[in-house]
This record gives sequence, structure tokens and C-alpha cells, in this order.
Amino acid sequence: MRFATALLLVGCSPASPEVIPPREPTTQPAPTAPAPAPTRGVELAAPPALGSPPAGEVVPLAKVLSVATTEPTTLTLHLDDGERVMHVAFPEAHATHEVPVLGSPADSEVTLTLTLQAADGASLEVDGGTWQTPPYPDPFPTIDVLARDPERMEPGYTFAAIKSPSSSIDYLVALDDRLRLVWWWDDAGSFGDVRVRPDDAVIFGIRSDEPTAMTFLGEVTQRFATSPVEPIDVPLPTGTSHHEAYPLADGGLWTLCYGSTTVVGYPSDYDDPTRTDGVAWAVADQCIVRLDAQGSIVQQVWMSEVLDTHRIGFDSLQFTAAGWDWVHLNGVVPTDDGGVLVSARHQDAVVKLDADGQLVWILGDHSGWSPEFLRYLLTPIGELSWPYHQHAPAVGPDGVVWMFDNHSYGRTPYTPEEDAEPEVSRVVGYRVDPVAMTVEQVASLGHSPVGPLYSPALGDADPLPLTGHILGDYGFIDGEGDDLNEALGRGRKAVHLVEYDLDAPDDPALALRLFSDVESLPEGWKMYRVERIPSLYPPQVEVWATPSAR
Repeated sequence: MRFATALLLVGCSPASPEVIPPREPTTQPAPTAPAPAPTRGVELAAPPALGSPPAGEVVPLAKVLSVATTEPTTLTLHLDDGERVMHVAFPEAHATHEVPVLGSPADSEVTLTLTLQAADGASLEVDGGTWQTPPYPDPFPTIDVLARDPERMEPGYTFAAIKSPSSSIDYLVALDDRLRLVWWWDDAGSFGDVRVRPDDAVIFGIRSDEPTAMTFLGEVTQRFATSPVEPIDVPLPTGTSHHEAYPLADGGLWTLCYGSTTVVGYPSDYDDPTRTDGVAWAVADQCIVRLDAQGSIVQQVWMSEVLDTHRIGFDSLQFTAAGWDWVHLNGVVPTDDGGVLVSARHQDAVVKLDADGQLVWILGDHSGWSPEFLRYLLTPIGELSWPYHQHAPAVGPDGVVWMFDNHSYGRTPYTPEEDAEPEVSRVVGYRVDPVAMTVEQVASLGHSPVGPLYSPALGDADPLPLTGHILGDYGFIDGEGDDLNEALGRGRKAVHLVEYDLDAPDDPALALRLFSDVESLPEGWKMYRVERIPSLYPPQVEVWATPSAR
């Protein structure tokens, strides 16, 4: 087992990094033996070199601490950044400790002390020294705080990949509840969908079109590779992976893949999508695929075998190397019954497939579907607006289907232009009754503190487990109101993150604008998806915070 992997398997807490009152001291028996003595002093270093560039350059804020004692002890770190002290308690007793040090903010002076406690209660306080953390990377987005209520915010770290549309600038970042940068990954490669697995705090997502697992210490531990060459590589039989890599408990994943099919009489005109000329066209087909931990295909379903290849949406006539971009899948999420939800952007629909890959229902605009698909369309109950060009479906604990609705075009090609709804993006939740085949819109959250926003691409909507809030990512914003970003002195693209409180939908718990100055980075910033993660450590390590006395 590689060194960094072992370090990150020692555990972490879902506890909030927010400041909480100090704990009441527990009564310990009087020591019957001298306090444990260190046999090796505290060593604090960058993560070990794991490749090129070294891990210390890839994850500049991460450290590795080692210390040894005369007898087994448990270890608690106390990291004081001058504003708060982060306490990190590792539960297992060892005579030699080698542990990750994570979560210190950039551009700060951090003082470290250690508590080493023996089984009989005797403890030793050790001075770990002081160090200056590295400054923020350059360039880095400016963060405007538009709304923030720490008492209501979902606890944890805001974790995302953020990049510039114009260059190779591509970071993974973690911001704490103070919105300070406490970790980042700075390396070549293009990140897509990324998340942190809650059971082991390993980062998992798409890196340069390959599903990849990475630790917070900068080690790549597994890669589903097109051309396996390293011991950590397993085959990627689909040749590539796009938009989503959803990790499974067995070490496998659900993801999306590309293909091509031939469709006779594929529509070729948005203005008259019912007209066909009988010509055979190459059409870009896409599949959902489940892989096991060894890279073998467990299940694969092609959309041309599920949906109507003679129905188009806006952007279905964009031509790709595989043909017309008919369906454009951008999300696949497993459901508790063994099925999956699939987002088909260019069909303006989220569809449910059962465990056998058979179509169960279609959530989307009813226009343009062939007669054989009408029985799968959900009947709306009450006031409802359909999604258009949506992203990132997710299922909340109460079964509500959430998604980021870009709402591009506000209609399909099968409805008149005068009936189009405004292009206002939103976070939207729907409740589906699969027996009655009905759908009800339970929430439509389409405003930020600066008013309506439109993101023509990208986006995310995550139900948060503790508060029930929904975290929305408007990841590809051109402007605000009637003004483009350039007219406001900002780079061409910007990001808005909004944490919606369903009990007060017009009063978000958090709202951020991430942008660049137009002169320093003309293309600005974009963000595909965002997560709120409970900790940078695995679940068994306890983490809490107290105010600094410095």
C-alpha cells in the first residue's frame, strides 16, 4: 500500500468546521506511570513525492506529520491559524504516528501543538512549531459574498473544480465555512465531475476523460484508463468517460460513453422538426454504463434503444465527430430500486430506467414525442414549468428529484417561439408518482441576491443532508441583469453559488459570485459542479473548532 493511501484511511468526522464552544473536560484517572515520552521529535513535511510534479507542489496546503512515542498513544492535532483552532483527533493508538495535516487556510501563520495520550490517561503536550502556509494560487477567482448566514449554512467545506475557459488553469478547491481556501490541487489535467466519497474521503471524478480516485495528499490511487500502464490502472472499455462518474460501494461506477448510430429520416430543421427527407444520417449515440472495480462492463444501455431518435431538441443539429448531437447525455444517478435517472440535455428530459435498463417514465415537455412514447410521459399536477437543457439530477432523501434547469430556449422546436418561457436558470425539484404517472413541481428557485441569472451551460443542484438546503451552481454566467460581465469590468464568464433555504427561498443562507477582473483574466471562470462535503478527513477522525487565543 502506498504511503499516502494509508494516511487517508485513518478517518474523519462529519462534524462541522464551524466554531463551537470548547468541550467540558472529562475526568481521567490519575496517571500511574510517567507520561509517554517522544522517541522521535515532530516532523512536518510536504507529502512524499508521488510523481511529477511532486505531491507537495500538487497540493501545497497539505502536510504530513510524523512523531513516535515510548508506548502506544492516541494523537490529537491543534492547528491555530490566529482566528480559530482546528482540533483533529485520530482514534487509534500507535507508537508511531504518520498522519495527514489538512485544512489550514492559505496565506496564514499556523501554530501546531500535539496531544499524545496513553491508555492509562497520561498525556503529553508537544510543540509542533509554526509555519507559514503558501499564498493563494495566481490567478484565483475573486469571491464576492452576496449573502452569508453561518447559523443557517450547511456545515462543511465547499468543494469544486474551477477553471478558466481560455487556458489550462484548472483547480480542485476546498473552501471552509469562513470561505477561506484551505486546500487546492494544482496540476495539469482537465477535471469534470468530481466529488468526495463520504466513507473514505477520497476524491473521485473525471480527470482528462478518465474516472480517477485521488487522495487529499496528492496521490492517484485508481484510474479507469483508456490505455492502462500503471499498477493503479484498470481498463476503461468504453474508451472515454464524460460528464459523470458516480462511484459505487463495490469500487465500480456509473458513467457515460459515446457511440454512433444511423437514423433514416432524422429531422434537419428546427423550424420544421416534423419534416424528414428519408436520408440516412449519422447520429451521435450515447450510453450509460456500469463498470465494476476491475473495469468490466456490468451493464450498458444505449439511448438509441430507449428514446425516440426521430425527436430533436435545440442543439440536436450540432454536428460532432460521431454525427448529429441528438441526445447529449450529461448525468446518470443510481436509484434505490436498482434503476437510474438519466439526464438527456438535448431532449430536455430526465428519464427513469429500471434495473434492466427499460424505460419507466419521462420527465419533460410532452411536445414532439412519437405515439409509442406517450405512455411514458408524466402528467403534471398543479403549476409546473418543464426543464430545458438541464444538468445534474439528484434524488433527495424524501424522493424529490432535483436538477439544475438551465432553461435554455424555454421551449422545444415543436412549440411556437411566441410560447417560449424566459431564459432564466433555476434549481427545481419535482415529486414523481410512478404508479399514477404524475409529476408535481415542489420548488422552483431561480433568483440570487442580484436577481435572475442565466447559465447557458454547466450547473448543479445538490440536496444537503443536514439542513435540507439545496446548493445551486450557476456555473457559466455571461452577465447580470441587462449587463454582460465585460461591461461590469469582469471576465467573460463568472460563477454564482447559492445555498437555498427551502423555508426562506428568497433569503439564501449563502450566495457567492466568483469572477476575474477583465484585464487580468479576460475569459473569467467557470464551474461544472459543486459539493458541500462534511470534512477533509475520513469519518472516524473527529474534527472540531474553538476560537483562537492568539
